[in-house]
Amino acid sequence: MKKILIFFREDRNIETYPYILNFIKLIHKTYKIDFLVTSEMYSDYYLENLTLHKASKSNYTKSAVRHLQKYGNDYSFVIAYSIEGIWAVCYHNILHFWKKIPLAYFSMELFDVERKCPWIISCLLSFFNGLNTKMLKFSVIQDAKRAEILKRHFNFVDKIFTLPNSYIGYTHKVSMFAHKKFNISTNKKILLYTGALERWSYDIHLASYLSKLLYEDYVLLLSGFCRDSYVDIILKEYADLIGENKVIVNTEILNELDYTELVKSATIGLVWYKKLETNLHSKIEIENIYSMGLSSGKLCKYLSCSIPVVAPSFYTGYKELMEDKKIGKVSDYGEELADKILTIVSDYALYKYNVENIYKNELEYSKQSQPIINEIKKIG
Repeated sequence: MKKILIFFREDRNIETYPYILNFIKLIHKTYKIDFLVTSEMYSDYYLENLTLHKASKSNYTKSAVRHLQKYGNDYSFVIAYSIEGIWAVCYHNILHFWKKIPLAYFSMELFDVERKCPWIISCLLSFFNGLNTKMLKFSVIQDAKRAEILKRHFNFVDKIFTLPNSYIGYTHKVSMFAHKKFNISTNKKILLYTGALERWSYDIHLASYLSKLLYEDYVLLLSGFCRDSYVDIILKEYADLIGENKVIVNTEILNELDYTELVKSATIGLVWYKKLETNLHSKIEIENIYSMGLSSGKLCKYLSCSIPVVAPSFYTGYKELMEDKKIGKVSDYGEELADKILTIVSDYALYKYNVENIYKNELEYSKQSQPIINEIKKIG
């Protein structure tokens, strides 16, 4: 059985990164997989043929290089979900030019400003022939628009596959998980926001846009994570609404099963992001966020559970995806958001039918990932 190495540098429970685990679930019976994560990723996730290796987050690149020095000859293929993984493979292949390890880059960010953009790697290492199409067999991005941007900015990318940040399978079953867990009346409809409750992403005005719904039969449920203490500002701003049980804030990280049940409890999925201030963010950062596309985990999760969605109107391609295909609505900032939600609810059965059709045929993970799996079989 051939062996694959996967690089990933982050800091939450491994189970909260389904875009990696879903791929591993599809290949772990075909390949032995070494998965190099950080020691901060505290779960001992287990699957057949999967071995976790842990490294300090601050020294991840050095640990990745050392791992390849020790075990590089064992691998027929490497998948890098992190920029540090590309660094490590390039360094290894410069030193071992007679036996380069083929690499795939599964890009989850168009621009990883914090940890060096890929084009820097291209510039520095192409001189040494460390990064080229003989080594970088292909890259993976989430949709065609993001593939265009990736190709435009990063000239070392040749073959690109698109793979939505979606999920294996589909369900149309309704759950009462959120009602029971958060003591929400069963006659209330849930407007669900999941993901980062952080300064860069969360729109603090969201509750005010939805106020006329919250004073009827809707509840706003925020469930996600926070790395910058912004949730304290949310709790203070929403104190009265929280006291009246019109807004509920959950920062408990749910396991995969409970998260699915949470989403199945919703009526509408809020794919809502804060509008960035151009004077505070670079052009690269703004393009990265506004071209979110099918990299949005919350979007794909909602759709995988038969939940229609609403999103900001200025996000690239969202109007074509949602309104043209009638799986949701886009809205400007303001009270029209509530009206868009009421439009969906007034024809709810049709929207749910369209969600099922679009998800199963265009987004479902195991179906969309098959060309990539076939490509890996040809290479490794």
